[in-house]
Amino acid sequence: MKPRPTARPGWEETVLAYVLVRAKDASVDKVPPVKLDLKFIDLSGPVTVPAVSAETLFKVSPTPVGPRPAGRVEVTQTLDTRQFGINGSLSLDIHATGTGLVPDLDDLVDLAIVKRVAAVRQVGANEGLQVKELNTWGEQVAARSERHWVISLDGDAIRAADSATEVPFAPLKDPTNGAIWRTYEDMDLKVLPKASVRLDRQRTLPGTGVIPPAPTSPWLWPSLGSLVALLGLGLFFGLRGGPKGPVAPLARDVFRMPAEVDGFAAAAFLRRYGASPLIALNAAQKGELAQDLAHIQQGCFNGASMLGEPELRAILQKWLKQLR
Repeated sequence: MKPRPTARPGWEETVLAYVLVRAKDASVDKVPPVKLDLKFIDLSGPVTVPAVSAETLFKVSPTPVGPRPAGRVEVTQTLDTRQFGINGSLSLDIHATGTGLVPDLDDLVDLAIVKRVAAVRQVGANEGLQVKELNTWGEQVAARSERHWVISLDGDAIRAADSATEVPFAPLKDPTNGAIWRTYEDMDLKVLPKASVRLDRQRTLPGTGVIPPAPTSPWLWPSLGSLVALLGLGLFFGLRGGPKGPVAPLARDVFRMPAEVDGFAAAAFLRRYGASPLIALNAAQKGELAQDLAHIQQGCFNGASMLGEPELRAILQKWLKQLR
């Protein structure tokens, strides 16, 4: 990890940890000093340097406070339709990551549009806010955090409808945040080019379960012929014009070379690269990615830095070229 200059001439700081704390009740208005003994091996022998953090006071307010600063927020929404044809169950999985503290759900997305199509049964916050790593390669030191929610939706009204229903994803309140939309095709996740999933009770569509058709009658087939003709005309004119809606981001637009590259930045980049739903890696590429990650960890975090910035940039550039 690279030392960072401080406002005090001749001094540098090396950030080693980021602590996320929550007040127990309204009586807590400060973070007490933390005492640490930093032990080193000098030329003259073992050295112990005592360090004490400053007492941190914070403002206590009876009114709700705004969201904490967060940047580079990426929101992945997954509509799970695998149980829809069996019991009408739908679930919307929202996973958000960002630099800083990811906002609460109400500050992140607008669920009002989703509620117009399917009622929300329950919102589960899982483990709450989680700090996953420390971003030291940017202009400021900040945590990389994430939140995960699972929203249970009532799909009975969609199954009871006579026509197909467009189930929208929750739009982002901040348009500068990144958005990825996914659903299931059979048992496989698929990234969608638009912010909605089309569900039909009459037939099986990608991402849905088998839904039994409505009872037939002697007049059904002529009616179906007219309906198919109308749908064909509507699809023709719909493809020619009309709003296109949001477009899913491309991997080459999401992944860029970090401004400052050290062991932490390179390792975090490769982890995000391998876990991204925008990138499909085969078995050989996954093995090569794991080898590069292990090489970085061995060369940067074993007590002696053997990989410099040029070598790290060469590794990241190799994977960036595969996105073009």
